[in-house]
Amino acid sequence: MSDFDVRVFRNELPRGTTVRKLLYPFRAVDAGTLPAPSEVRARHGLPARGFAVFFNFDFSSSVFRKNPQGALRAFSEAFRDTKDAFLVFKTTRADAFPEKRNELTELARSEGVADRFFLLDGFLPQRDVYALANACDAYLSLHRGEGFGLGVAEAMSLGKPVVVSDCSSTTEFCVEGAALRVPCTVRDVAPDEIDHVSYHGVRACFEPDIEKAAEGLRRLYDDPVARRELGEAARRQIAEQFSPAAFKASAEAFLSEPVQT
Repeated sequence: MSDFDVRVFRNELPRGTTVRKLLYPFRAVDAGTLPAPSEVRARHGLPARGFAVFFNFDFSSSVFRKNPQGALRAFSEAFRDTKDAFLVFKTTRADAFPEKRNELTELARSEGVADRFFLLDGFLPQRDVYALANACDAYLSLHRGEGFGLGVAEAMSLGKPVVVSDCSSTTEFCVEGAALRVPCTVRDVAPDEIDHVSYHGVRACFEPDIEKAAEGLRRLYDDPVARRELGEAARRQIAEQFSPAAFKASAEAFLSEPVQT
C-alpha cells in the first residue's frame, strides 16, 4: 500500500521475491454529508465548545506501535493549563486490554488532564467514526510506525490539520505544507515493550519528539487561520494523491507489469 511497505517486504522476504505496489484505493470523505459537529459532540458527551484533539486506534493493533501515551503527554505538554482544550481517543477492543486502558487513564490523571480526556471505546459504523473526527479540530498521531496510516488520511480528507510522526508510510502523503510533521529519532526496543506477535524480533523503532508535537498542537490552537489553511491543504493533498485517476493509473501499471514465475 505504501513505498514504506515495499521496502519492508523486500528486506524481509527471500531474495528475488517480486514485490509490487498498488496505490491504496482510498476514498476521501465528504464532510458536507456528515452530521453537524455540535450534534456529534452532544451524542458522545463531549464539550460543546473548545479545541478538540482526536486520535483513533485499535488496542489489538499494538498499543506500543500506536503510542497513545505519547499523544497524551504531548497534549498535556501543550494544554495542561488550557481548560478549553480536550483530547478524544476513539478506540476499539479496550475490554480485551484492561491493563493498557487503565494505564492510559492513570497517565491522564498523573499528567493533570484527566478531566479533559475522553476515551470512547466500542465499534461504530464507519460513517460515525468520520463524523467524530469531523467534530474535532485536529488529529494527532505520534505512532512509531504505520503501514499506511488510514486514520491520518481520513482526517486530512475531512480538512483537518494533523500533527503526525515524521516516519514510515505517513511521510508519503503528510508532505511539507499539508501536515505538521513531528521529528523522530531511532531508538532500541526492549523485549518487554513488544505487545504484538507480528513485532517479535523488532529491535528498533521511531520515537517522536513529544515537545515538538506539543508545539505543533499549540500552534494550531493559537492560530485559527493557520489551522484552517493547513486543513485545506491537507484535504487537497489527499484528494489529488488518492484520486480515482491516480488509483486507475496505479492499477493499470500493476496489471501490465509482467510477473516473474
